Amino acid sequence: MGRLRFFLNQDDIKILEKNNYFNLPKFKEWWDNADYDEYFVEECEYNGTCGPDNKPMNITEWRKQHPKK
Repeated sequence: MGRLRFFLNQDDIKILEKNNYFNLPKFKEWWDNADYDEYFVEECEYNGTCGPDNKPMNITEWRKQHPKK
């Protein structure tokens, strides 16, 4: 789900929201819970900023900076 969040643009997200996530059971819950996963995918897989000397924030640190709405 983190990869999906990473690759969708705002227009795609609006389509999901407008269509109530296509009434897929649990989709909205999974979508909302994947916000940290999106950060991790971006930092580690696509920016390449993760490694032995540079580690991403863990979910607790990240959540302090990005509280759920």
